[in-house]
Amino acid sequence: MSRGEPSVPPFEVLRVAAFTRKSRYTALPHSHADDYEIDYYCGGEASVGIGPRWYRLGADDLYIAQPGEMHTVREKGDRACAVWHLLFRARSAPSLPFSLDSLPSVVRAVRDPYLRDTWRRLIDEYYVRQSRWEWLCSNLLTELILCIDRARSRGADTRRMRLYTASDLARLARARSYIHLFYHEPITLAALAQVASMSRCRFARAFRAYYGRTPMDYVIETRIHHAAELLRERRYSMSEVAAMTGYRSAQYFSRQFRQRRGVPPSAYASGNPAEEHAHAGLTTSGSAG
Repeated sequence: MSRGEPSVPPFEVLRVAAFTRKSRYTALPHSHADDYEIDYYCGGEASVGIGPRWYRLGADDLYIAQPGEMHTVREKGDRACAVWHLLFRARSAPSLPFSLDSLPSVVRAVRDPYLRDTWRRLIDEYYVRQSRWEWLCSNLLTELILCIDRARSRGADTRRMRLYTASDLARLARARSYIHLFYHEPITLAALAQVASMSRCRFARAFRAYYGRTPMDYVIETRIHHAAELLRERRYSMSEVAAMTGYRSAQYFSRQFRQRRGVPPSAYASGNPAEEHAHAGLTTSGSAG
């Protein structure tokens, strides 16, 4: 191991599991001196006390107990509770754009297919424990925490997101993947709705509620993102970049690029100082990928 390279991962995963409780369950008030606990309710209902406050949780809600924070759980007995449980410790300051202490006690309507997939992979790595599993678990936990923070930022859409089922969100993810695969080809709202097996109106509303922008705006941003990468390579002309990212008109491409990045493609490709400022100022919440 080279000098300066950390010998242990920043996160230590102490316990991770998925289980279903069919009878009434109560966890007595307790705390973890150095550890964080995150529980995600896939189904069922519970009352959770964290510090002096109580919260009612349902499907797709999660709670976070900080180190030393007293917490207790009372699950209702009339419905089975499906819970994903996680206990971990931060060995060192993790590379995150926010402090772990800033995470809220409860995040609602966490309906993120990527979060679910990351949690499942984390469970697999924890139990299989193949080579470098500690580092893989730490990296997956970092991704999971970023997903939770992203879900928190969508708090204003909580009520709207409850109108959509897990099946709806899987369809949205399918349409999003289609955009990333075929952004260089003609894409219409009708085609995306067909990929998602949804009506155009329902698809457009659901997509905007979940990703924070309209489907066609997402298509444009995906094209501009790939165009920026091609321009940085400095191997293609502006016309070639336009054609490679789904634009038939170089002039129209140039106009949209300038609207999105604040500089024309030629300035971006030449390494104009304004390029970095414009790129850094771009906000892409809701379109992460």
